Parts: sequence; structure tokens; C-alpha cells
Amino acid sequence: MNQKSVLLAIASLLITTACGSGSGLPEPTGKANFRAINAIERSPPVAFRIEELTVANVPFQEASATSSYDDFSYRFNFDVVFAGDNAATRIASRSIDTQANQDYTLLLGGTIASPTVTVWETAARTFDVGATVFQARFGHTASSVGAVDYYLAAAGVAPVLGSEVASSLSFGEITAAADFETGDYVLTITTAGDPVDVLYTSDPVTILSQRALIITPFDGDAGDPAPIVVRALGSLSASFGMPDSSIQSTVEFLHGSPDLGNSDIYDDEGLTNLVVQNHDYQQTSAAIPLATGDQTFRYVPVTAPGGGTPAVSLEAEITAVAGVRYRITASGLSGAYTTPVTVPDRRPLDTAGKLGVFHTSNNFEFLDYFLVARDEVLDAQAAFRTGIQTNMTVDTALIPPGSYDLYIREFGQSEVLAGPIELNLDIGDVYELLAFDTTDPSILNAQLNELQ
Repeated sequence: MNQKSVLLAIASLLITTACGSGSGLPEPTGKANFRAINAIERSPPVAFRIEELTVANVPFQEASATSSYDDFSYRFNFDVVFAGDNAATRIASRSIDTQANQDYTLLLGGTIASPTVTVWETAARTFDVGATVFQARFGHTASSVGAVDYYLAAAGVAPVLGSEVASSLSFGEITAAADFETGDYVLTITTAGDPVDVLYTSDPVTILSQRALIITPFDGDAGDPAPIVVRALGSLSASFGMPDSSIQSTVEFLHGSPDLGNSDIYDDEGLTNLVVQNHDYQQTSAAIPLATGDQTFRYVPVTAPGGGTPAVSLEAEITAVAGVRYRITASGLSGAYTTPVTVPDRRPLDTAGKLGVFHTSNNFEFLDYFLVARDEVLDAQAAFRTGIQTNMTVDTALIPPGSYDLYIREFGQSEVLAGPIELNLDIGDVYELLAFDTTDPSILNAQLNELQ
């Protein structure tokens, strides 16, 4: 069937019109299921299309929801938008002559410049009423890792050769489907043939019955403390992570309060465990390990020797999960302090540079941010981020490579509060522009930092 006929068939599906014998279109015999997995580490969300119909935008380390269409032949396409372009660029395609009652998973791997598409096919699973099992297939979608073995067992059961659920699996490969009784499981990944060389061990996770899952690792990125992360990707049910709490999260501290003063930061009530020393205004500390769960950090003013033991001036609370790079910001004035917890976007892309913004100003609640080509005048150019509130988290901007000047104005005003600040941006760079109050209430201090 040609592409025009396929598009007409898809349109008929969308308006729930059956393909009748007199329509001039082929008669379907049933439905096939489709989804895509994005395993390109430095990719933006990728548009997954059946012919030219967008099914989903799939971020890295994620899968699209399953879609069902008549069992025709289709061409599946993957598109991305490069920063500065008005239209998407097609990076990969794959044609499949589908069969009824089959599940098709298209794995997008490689790089944006040289992508690969691997098709995984299996029979669509229907569970009996009252079934107490789940179905799992074990895939390999972490390109930085060689051949591996997988073990799925109860907590405390050590990997032993012969008990693998997947053996010598390489990137792009997947096991046949197998059933397991619902319950609590630990996933262990080891180097192929060596159960002692453990690469990953999940926390115990409860897996419910009547779920068809692909359990697979992905490469960690700049936002992950772990080298690999594992996801259980549901077919018709929600996907979920399988975290490894032995991979500690981290937290860094940003000082954004002009009158809090230099502070020592402790992670215990008795103020015996100093984690950050002499934390100064406008300073971002080094990252420290962070245990999962609830934790309180206490700020104590730095005083001259012999000045006694000062009282805690600020407490910052955080509830951490495994595998996240957090930031705690101290901001506010005159005892009315706040400690917002954020997760800066550090992941580089192969389609753009990135620029994030964050401010702790007490003098200007709302700010506009401008990005101007080097040596061009600001004049009436539009802001790339507008009306950004104090301590507000916003998405990073995707910027084409080039040389720029940055400016900050108060929301809706023409007077420049900070700038020009030079930015030389390449593909894959990730920068953040931080704004702080100064002793002059009409001026901001802007720091441009490269995130690693």
C-alpha cells in the first residue's frame, strides 16, 4: 500500500470509520500495538510518528505509551528540532509490515548524527481474569555498558550462575517474554558470565500482576549520579523506575540572602558534622553526598574565635530520593528566609546549547532576560524569558551556537539592571545565569556559570 493510502487509512481510524469493502482500502484483520523507546543520551524529546502523524514526543530514558492501529504496513519516523530551526529534521525511519495481535517496540539508539532503529516484536499479551503473574522482557538500552547478565530475585538472594533471567545480553537485544509471580523483587545486573562483578542492584520493588513490562537499563546523564539507571516500561500500564539507593544523591548549596551572613552548614542537630564551611553570599558550594529520605541542614553564622556558639539562623529541609543532583538555595531578608529545593537541568544536547535562569532578588520580584547576538543593540528585542519570579524554576532555553550578550531588566521595564554579559555558546554547552541583589538596590549582580 502506498503512503497516500496509508495516510487515508490512519485518518479513517482517527474518526472511527471502519475500512469497508467498498472504500478502496485494504481490509484489516486486527490491531497491532506500537511504541518507541529513546536511548540517545544527548537527544531532546524525539517526535515518534506513524507516517506523518505524531504519536508521542519521547524523552531520553523513556518510552511512549502504546498505540494500536490496524495491521497495515507503516513507515515510522523520528524527528527532532534543532535550536534555531522552524521545522523538525527527520533523523531516522523504519518501515514495518505489521501483523495483528503483535506488539512492536522501536528502540532509537546511537546518536542524533548517526541514529539506529531496532525493532522488538512479541505477541500481544492478554492476561486471564484473576491472573497472579506479570510478564517481563529484559532489554539492553545502555550503550556504554557491554554484555550483561540479569538476575531477578527476592531481596538477599545473591546472583549465581545458572539463575539468570537474561544472559550475555548486548545493546539492542531483548529476551523472550516470561511470566513471574507478583511480589517484591530485586534486579541485579552483572558483567556477562561474572555474577560477582555487579554493575547495578535495585532496591526491592513490588511488581503487580497483569502487567507486561520491558525492564531495561539506560546510560546515566549529567543529571544522574549513577552511571546507569533502570526503568520498567509498561505496555498498557504506567512505567516506573527501579532505583538503586546505594547510588547516593548529591546536594549543593547556593547562598542568595544578602543579610544571612557567612554561614557554616551542619547536617545534624548537635552541630557536630560540618558539611559546608564559611558559605558566602552569591557562592555555590561543592556538592556533597545526600542520603535518601528526610534530612535537615542547619545554618550557623560564622563568628570570630572566642565569640561563643551562635544559634542556628536557618534550617533547610529536604526529602531526597535516590539518584538526583539537588540544590538548596538560601534566600530572603531579615529573618524571613526561604530554602527552595531545585534540580538544575545539567543534561547536554546534541541539538542546542542550554541556558537556564534563576534569581534570588528581594528588590525585583519579576525579571525579564534577553539574549542578543554579539554587538547587536538591545533596543526593543523580545525577552527569551519574561516575568520570572524570585526563586522560580523555569525550563532551560535551547539556544543555537553563537556569541551573545545577556541582559536583565525588571519585568516590563526598559532600564537595564545587569549586562551586557558575554556568552559564547556551543552545541552541548549548559549554562546558568544567576541574579543577586547588590548594595545598590537599582543594580543586580549577574553570574554566568557553566553547569557540569
